[in-house]
Amino acid sequence: MEENKEIMETEEVGAEEMNAEVLKKDTYVPRPKWQIVAAWIGVGIVAAGFLLWCWQIATAGGI
Repeated sequence: MEENKEIMETEEVGAEEMNAEVLKKDTYVPRPKWQIVAAWIGVGIVAAGFLLWCWQIATAGGI
């Protein structure tokens, strides 16, 4: 029983420390530029693939 109490107490202390760390951090951290650029490149690749797929369907004639 006493062992369980000790474990619970250490878990509570750990939770309080975690909450204190979270409160110390800034609320908003902007994303790095490379992630924004990579996301726009990904959007471009998906859009180009979709347009090429539509073009391939439109010109596939003999099916």
